[in-house]
Amino acid sequence: MARSGVSDLFTIFAVLFMLTSSVLGHEIFIKPHPSLPSLESLGITPAQLYDMALNMTTDVEESPTESRGILPREGRHRRSAAYTDHCDGNLCAPAGWIEAQACAVFLRTVGDVPFTADKTFQVLCEAHATDGSNRPRALVMAYAIITNARVQDTPRATAAARDIAEGALWVVNRCDHYGCNSRGLCGISGTAAARGNGDFLVYIASEIMPQGACPR
Repeated sequence: MARSGVSDLFTIFAVLFMLTSSVLGHEIFIKPHPSLPSLESLGITPAQLYDMALNMTTDVEESPTESRGILPREGRHRRSAAYTDHCDGNLCAPAGWIEAQACAVFLRTVGDVPFTADKTFQVLCEAHATDGSNRPRALVMAYAIITNARVQDTPRATAAARDIAEGALWVVNRCDHYGCNSRGLCGISGTAAARGNGDFLVYIASEIMPQGACPR
């Protein structure tokens, strides 16, 4: 009996250990742009980031005096209309949803730190989860467009990280209904303007490519 009791106790501890290890294995690792702070410097672990992404609210924060996609600040070229946020209907290179949310959490946490985008795709956040899923990574990218013809060849736009996060969350909220593409990849992909700056575009996908340029 004593030997049986020890065996049962060992089995219980083994099961608890496996369950704990499974939970602890749910992590999201990110690679931020070199100009942005690291996750470690923000005091957040990959396991905490996973929980934050899983439980975050995806409500887009709008300012009461300005709408996302409209350029309110003087000294910048104003857009006559808000940028048309849209999902990538071709789902060329979809990103994992929780990975994309993790990048949004990261950018919200970074807060008021500014980032300047140009006409190239710059990766602000690359994220991948270690939870045993087959989801693709997420790349949250930034690029600038300007309607003024004199500066169209060299566009530049600046937005705070928290405002970039709101553009990313628009995509997370609205671009998850396409399912899977013909190559069996599932997830989300789309483009939205940063809050308050229609010249600063936020693109989410799993690969760096122009939307619609699907790999063959």
